[in-house]
Amino acid sequence: MHEASSVTKDFLLLSQPFINQGSLIASAKSGRRLYIHHLSEVPLGEVFLTRNGNHLQRTEPKSATLSGTITLAVEDIPPLPVASVQMTQAIPTKVFSGPISVRDAAVLKLLQQGKQANGGGDFSAACACFEAAYALSVRAGMLVSAANMRLKLSQPATAAAMYRSALNYYCGPTSPGCSPTPPPPFVFLYVLNYTSPLPRLVSHNALTPIALCRKQVPC
Repeated sequence: MHEASSVTKDFLLLSQPFINQGSLIASAKSGRRLYIHHLSEVPLGEVFLTRNGNHLQRTEPKSATLSGTITLAVEDIPPLPVASVQMTQAIPTKVFSGPISVRDAAVLKLLQQGKQANGGGDFSAACACFEAAYALSVRAGMLVSAANMRLKLSQPATAAAMYRSALNYYCGPTSPGCSPTPPPPFVFLYVLNYTSPLPRLVSHNALTPIALCRKQVPC
């Protein structure tokens, strides 16, 4: 029953025309993680594991297989403006499985590059850096930084879904890399006010999608 439920969750997520909240997948062979928003970003042939533990393989350019039996169509779309998967693929595989100090150094470098790109107004490059840092570190703060860039790229639905995903690190089911405890009291959140093109800041409560405050992540 649990297996069927996890497959259903992955199917509902991955069958979306565009995966607003993103999906973190890991190579079954090398352990390299990728954070994707569309099935076209999944490398051909390689077997990946979803966060629910199901196999995902893009068997040909226009189709992928979930859990060995479910076929997912890979729709043709224009080139994605945020090249986070390409940036993540440029990171040596050994960084993902090597010492934490090496991984943290790579994450810090990506953060610095992202901050520089954000300061220069290149929000696509900044978002790619932060999403690659998230794939490498699996830390909610990186996801929030990326969501902030999606908002600056006029992608409010994607940003909102990513903020909600970040909330699961604190208030959702416990999984590897996630904290079961609520965020500290100084945490604030961006929520989208759909009557306005700009986000508004509200104080945290357990039912509201959260993002870390400016003290925690680049905005």
